[in-house]
Amino acid sequence: MPKRKKYAKLHEYNNKRKKVVQKRWEKVNMLEKEKDYKKTSTIKSFLKLTYYHMFGASGILTNTAKGTPKITRFFGPSTTASPIYLWIQEELEVNGISTSWFKQYVDSAILPAYIEETRISISLRTAKRWLNVLGC
Repeated sequence: MPKRKKYAKLHEYNNKRKKVVQKRWEKVNMLEKEKDYKKTSTIKSFLKLTYYHMFGASGILTNTAKGTPKITRFFGPSTTASPIYLWIQEELEVNGISTSWFKQYVDSAILPAYIEETRISISLRTAKRWLNVLGC
């Protein structure tokens, strides 16, 4: 007879464990549903971001929304790049290219030819980035 009582207690224990496990699975399912809901709410917030990027803080259409690029490309296929490529080839044959030499060349020869203001100069960091764009 004592064995039977142990089995009855074990059966009760198993029933309690089943209920606890079911509650845990319900919590997991609820958390997954909440995550899915949060994903949809972030998609809704993107619409507000695109509105801000179209009109900006002032409410006026930005350049990209108008269809004009934000930054004008300075290195066009034939305008600016060809004299720079020729200078780079000449310098590579003689000395090699340093960013300071490239900066001096752009400040003295290229910028005055394409921009009316001759006082504009580029920084060493910009010269380094331009050399990377040109493949040097």
